[in-house]
Amino acid sequence: WVINDTLEIPGHDIIYEFPDTGTYKVDFHIYDKQLDTILIPVSKDWPIKLKEQAVIICPDTIPTGTAVEFDGTQTYLPDFDDNTYLWDFGDGSFGQGKQDIHTYLYPGRFRVTLGVQARKKNRKDVPEMRSNFKDVTVVKPGQ
Repeated sequence: WVINDTLEIPGHDIIYEFPDTGTYKVDFHIYDKQLDTILIPVSKDWPIKLKEQAVIICPDTIPTGTAVEFDGTQTYLPDFDDNTYLWDFGDGSFGQGKQDIHTYLYPGRFRVTLGVQARKKNRKDVPEMRSNFKDVTVVKPGQ
């Protein structure tokens, strides 16, 4: 395997994390050691895109009584216009906006859900919605 004419990775199956989005040239070469030649060269331009999804950034573990920011600014939904961001913190509390602050009062495990709603084009349109969730653990301070 050759990535962007610079990185050579041997093997049948490889795992490689591309550094960023973009289009990368990927070459696959089948090499015959006895003939000392490449038998089947295959080259392809490979587009690497972000996954279209609502993204929740927050700590995994949160002490009770601590105000925590929940961040949805890394959400990637390119076909959505003028989005509304709706938060469900899993404890009966709700919020709105790309970022919101929430304080959990009791320990436990809670599912935080971020829903992103596209603006309706007209009154008859049903708004399109995408959502994602993240489980957080709320502990007593000092745990």
